[in-house]
Amino acid sequence: STIPSTINLHYIDPAVTRIAIIANAGDQPWGSVKNGYDLDITYQQSPTDLTLYGEDNSLEMAEEKKHLENGDVTVLYRAAVTLSPTVSRFEVDGFRIGFAANNPKFNSVLISQIAFQNYYPASDAVSGTASGALTAHITDLETDSVVYDWFNATKEAAWYWDNCNLTLTPSSSVGKVGTNGLAYHFFAGNQVPVMVIDMVADGRPAYVYSKSFQGIKDGTATTLDKLEAGKVYRMSAAGAVPSTDPNGYIEIPEDKIEPGNHCIDITVSVVDWVVTLVQPSF
Repeated sequence: STIPSTINLHYIDPAVTRIAIIANAGDQPWGSVKNGYDLDITYQQSPTDLTLYGEDNSLEMAEEKKHLENGDVTVLYRAAVTLSPTVSRFEVDGFRIGFAANNPKFNSVLISQIAFQNYYPASDAVSGTASGALTAHITDLETDSVVYDWFNATKEAAWYWDNCNLTLTPSSSVGKVGTNGLAYHFFAGNQVPVMVIDMVADGRPAYVYSKSFQGIKDGTATTLDKLEAGKVYRMSAAGAVPSTDPNGYIEIPEDKIEPGNHCIDITVSVVDWVVTLVQPSF
């Protein structure tokens, strides 16, 4: 949907003190949206059709006034509303296996599938309050058979998991996934998703999952304990690698691929998600 840079609203009640704009709300009337319209995370995965929201509580009187034919004068007010996504975005560019320089434990590691869980399924379009039970596709991340059964089961296509089919070796330890990387959207809240990575190491099944995401700011890593709407979380080794850089990847140490040692910390750089204003065409 197109977003005009300027919108003129007429016949506004003088008591109005706040302007709110919601974009890409589908067929929902504003009455239902402002009274508590829940967004479904399944339908917030397309970056070109996200629901956007913004408001401004400080209306400023414009210097210009419009004189009407009957002699009345209409005072114009201006509001600056910045539209932002109601979700946060996780970007996965690729992976690197930390093979030992001498005598690596594995000759090859296949990154087979990745999946996300521990996210909110719904959120209020206006308040941004996430709701619903946290999603747990894999019910027990510490039991190998439960994890492997879920990944090996026949599943319908879903936004929260992808096949990667990426084979890494000691001589080629870094690889990209997807044509332009992979991306996943989550509602903001005081919970952080868990990423699960299914692998095959020298023919033997293996997996790891994220114990934490370490956000880099001013060169210092801080454990993320919440997600913010309108932020992009780019996963990389150094935390400062932009999503378009071919060196962006998630590091998996070789010793974490051993049985019973499944947790890894993933470094992310956090940047603002920029919404570009465009003029509609008719």
